[in-house]
Amino acid sequence: MRAAQLAPATTRSLSIHSRTNRAAKYVHVFRKETGDPVWRLIDAAQSQYHRLGLLSEALHSHDLSVDEYRRWKPVLREPDIGSAISTFHNLDGLNNHGMPPWVLLYLASYKVHTSQHATGPLMDLVSNHLPTMDDHGPLIILTTLHLARFSLLIPIRRMTDCFLTTPTLRAPDLYFNMFLQALSANPIRSVESANTTVNVLKAMDARQLKLRSETYSALLNDRFVTLQLTKYLRERMVQEGFVPRSEHLEAYLRIFAKNGAIHDAQTYFDAIHAHAPTPGSTAKDDQAQRDRANTLFLSAQEDRGSALNFLARLMAPVSQPSTPPDSNLPVANPQIRAHKPKLDIYDYSAALSVAARDLSTPSSRLIQLFKHTLPSPQRIHSHPGHVLRPTVVTHTILIRGLLQRKAFKAAVKCFQTLLASGLTLDKQAIAVGVQALVRDGKIANAIELLEQFCAPVRKDGPRPGGSHPFSRRRSHIQLSTISINDCLVSLNRISRPDVVFLLFTHMGTLYNVYPDARTLSIILQSARLATKMNQNTVSGAVTELLLHNPFRRRKGNTIRDSASHREYSPGLWGDELPADAARAIFLRALFGSAPNAQKLLDIIPPAQALRTVCPPAQFVHIAGASLYPGIVVTNANCMQYLLLLSLTERAPEIPLVLAWMRALGIQPSSSTLAVSMALWAEVSVQAPFVEWWMSGSGPGSRRDGEYGKLISWLREWVGEGRIPRERELGKWETVVERIRGRDS
Repeated sequence: MRAAQLAPATTRSLSIHSRTNRAAKYVHVFRKETGDPVWRLIDAAQSQYHRLGLLSEALHSHDLSVDEYRRWKPVLREPDIGSAISTFHNLDGLNNHGMPPWVLLYLASYKVHTSQHATGPLMDLVSNHLPTMDDHGPLIILTTLHLARFSLLIPIRRMTDCFLTTPTLRAPDLYFNMFLQALSANPIRSVESANTTVNVLKAMDARQLKLRSETYSALLNDRFVTLQLTKYLRERMVQEGFVPRSEHLEAYLRIFAKNGAIHDAQTYFDAIHAHAPTPGSTAKDDQAQRDRANTLFLSAQEDRGSALNFLARLMAPVSQPSTPPDSNLPVANPQIRAHKPKLDIYDYSAALSVAARDLSTPSSRLIQLFKHTLPSPQRIHSHPGHVLRPTVVTHTILIRGLLQRKAFKAAVKCFQTLLASGLTLDKQAIAVGVQALVRDGKIANAIELLEQFCAPVRKDGPRPGGSHPFSRRRSHIQLSTISINDCLVSLNRISRPDVVFLLFTHMGTLYNVYPDARTLSIILQSARLATKMNQNTVSGAVTELLLHNPFRRRKGNTIRDSASHREYSPGLWGDELPADAARAIFLRALFGSAPNAQKLLDIIPPAQALRTVCPPAQFVHIAGASLYPGIVVTNANCMQYLLLLSLTERAPEIPLVLAWMRALGIQPSSSTLAVSMALWAEVSVQAPFVEWWMSGSGPGSRRDGEYGKLISWLREWVGEGRIPRERELGKWETVVERIRGRDS
């Protein structure tokens, strides 16, 4: 695919100012509900060039002189919080008296634009100045908002602890609701973020505080809210006697439809159609909401046949559904029926998504369904007022469906059609385009696509290395961690761990995207793949020998260089073997997520290996903040790390890894326990593993030796009922052997 073929598409701009609009809303709420004049001053200072009179009044109400305000003007005028703090330290007469609360709150509200701003200067300001403030709540809330925007889970945990342990809050009802709304800004679903939200909700229960309507909306409208948290909120609504409004019903329908909970979705679909008109809304608004409900419920159908049946029922008047069973849902209104005389592109896209999920639908049929949305001269002539035009979402659904069916060439062709359509692309479209190109073997084109659409525009002109039609654009598409993760997975599937590592290393610099727990699992899988591929080639063996040559010439490949190679070329990750590089990443993430890293380092393993091959374990030096503030290590990460140990003769580390998991409160799955026991048996018993297994006593009953020590320790931790039995151990021993012999 040539660069010129990308020309017709356009991009959606993402300005810095749009990212601070949410913080501005918080300022307005604080000003309205607290009556504190500091918020009037902060609001006026941000819009001083438009409302100078209001600034003068705000200064007077805050008892601040014009001269004092002018002293701080150089700090306020800086474009970001980092520059503002540098100016504060460099100007004579300012840093001698400390930063006043109004300046601190202003910077926290309007000058945080990147994740580096949030984890660096903002957190430094909070650490240095929060104890001196009379009211801790607003600064903690604003800081949490910015941390959540960038999914920085480690510092969010710190802010949550700080908020929940603050002895007195001036406005607890307001602050708890605003804090929950700030947490809902997190764009990535995780167990950690859900647990944090539940902890805050439980603290509200203890204080007998109720959720506000807008807080319910914020939590439910989070695209990545978990099903468990949704059900918890539903129960809480009933307990508080809160009658959900139409937007809450729609949010519930969206969540249950997305998660395939068809029966729960049916309840809220019926409730929306039974809901009385919203006060102040027009008949058109109410009908639009019912139309959205139709589309959402259509997307919840389990297969293509169900979706087509629902569409048929939707086109014709139907009987009124039964009254929903929930006591706080509205009573059915017999005058309203689920009916839509004309289908729109959103209905058709929802039906296409159901067909794409239904793997019994062949690729050819999926493409045929999509083509029904394309306007033709005949369709325009016969239905001049009702022609469906596919959106970027419709195209994305089709391409993703083709990828699921491994129709990679067809997916690339459909992506080229999207590029030629002139539609505004988004991060989901770019992600499926990259995946299609990668799976079709066009890695260089995939990287070029990322460069043209997603890398920040250089201020000094086009990027070197070629002339591209989008290199001079001032707007770009901001990728998400989810998008990058999907791209990394596609590279692993075509056995290109070298490109995976380079993208991981430079994703922050190139695309302002940072790793999460899923990224860590992908990197560990990639290292396992690279280790196995290196072991099976002569060039891989040579690479390992060269690692010990002190006179070797170190070279660093760029992403473009690696992508230009048609096949994987064994090599180092940075200056280390792939397994060692991934191990260091895992350990840094693990210790970075620990509340007390030194305490973790001091843990003594519950058992010792009898046979070791690798050198004694060396662990990373722990100092300062986490290198990966978006990663809270999970059981899945530990499982992937244990599987990596199976290839690197580091099984003696297993008891220590399990002890770290226990100290961090990470509950192991049955698979993690089984892998640990299978690998540990190889280095902790004198007789061959198969001999004592075949003896009939079973590994779980063995009580002596280092193996027995670990099993006893596991029983104490997880309980007898969760210790894997012979069948589970046998399954994972087979998996480990397959990984060692043929890891795919």
